[in-house]
Amino acid sequence: QLNMNPRVLPRLAEAVFSSGAVEARVVADPEVDGGTGELVPDRLSVVAAEDSMVLVVQARHSDPATAARMANTGAVAFVEELSRFGGQQVEEE
Repeated sequence: QLNMNPRVLPRLAEAVFSSGAVEARVVADPEVDGGTGELVPDRLSVVAAEDSMVLVVQARHSDPATAARMANTGAVAFVEELSRFGGQQVEEE
């Protein structure tokens, strides 16, 4: 469980998502066609509303099934990365 001020979450989400771990997991999926290039943020991104605990992982691909797989794989990796902060109090800077 994350204990943090909701105003901090969007910045933390962007930092975690852009760290490379999420992209690495999506690229490693054999169902995602290669040549990912600039996957994050060009084809895979996280959207966080200010003052909200809701985060949305979005993927863009010409094949809707691949886009869904990218988003789902990215979301799982993202949650795992965020969980590294579990139990820590993250305060607003």
